Amino acid sequence: MKKVILALALASGVISSAQAQGWVFFNNANNTRVSTNQVVGGAATGNMSATSGSTLYYFALFSSTSSQLVGGVTNRFSGTNGTYAFSDGNWYFNNPSFGPDYGTNGALGLFNSTAQDPAQSAGTQVTSGASQSFVIIGWSANIGSTLAALQSWYANPTFNGWIGESATSAFITPGASSASLGFPVNIMGTSGGLIPGFTLGLVTAPEPSTMALAGLGGLSMLLFRRRK
Repeated sequence: MKKVILALALASGVISSAQAQGWVFFNNANNTRVSTNQVVGGAATGNMSATSGSTLYYFALFSSTSSQLVGGVTNRFSGTNGTYAFSDGNWYFNNPSFGPDYGTNGALGLFNSTAQDPAQSAGTQVTSGASQSFVIIGWSANIGSTLAALQSWYANPTFNGWIGESATSAFITPGASSASLGFPVNIMGTSGGLIPGFTLGLVTAPEPSTMALAGLGGLSMLLFRRRK
């Protein structure tokens, strides 16, 4: 009898675990391309470059089961003020064991997940199957290939880089992993509540002369206060 109860408990745990997961399409299409305000090695404005040498970009998918503002931040053209999903405690970066941690660019303006499930090449697994909002952050590869590298650079941008955050989706319930179960669901698109295309903006590092002047200005203030 104990063995039967244990087996039922284990089966129940597996079912609960399966229900706690979901599947989404972490990629974009022709109607939701990503642009930049200054394409690395390309035109001044336009679609994000295709993957080639130094024109690589990375993308990270975040989700939140708490209420989020639909609309979000679509552009960051300069400066490092403002809150991105990686510095907002309401947003969750996916568990690496599940899938869509990162994406990279391919064709002009397009990206795909780099951690797709082998059985469902277009779908990526998220840790929760509950209805949730999604947001995407993209950045240029010269910043680094991981979220930790992006956070470190953003805290102190000593060189120029490109970063952008998508609009926030409405609440979306992730789908299943196969045709028989229902397929993953799109999180990007032009329909209401989906994430449209967005822009990666150039953040410029302070010029050394500017930093030196700022340092002199701070020193002058200290001397002035001491004299007073």
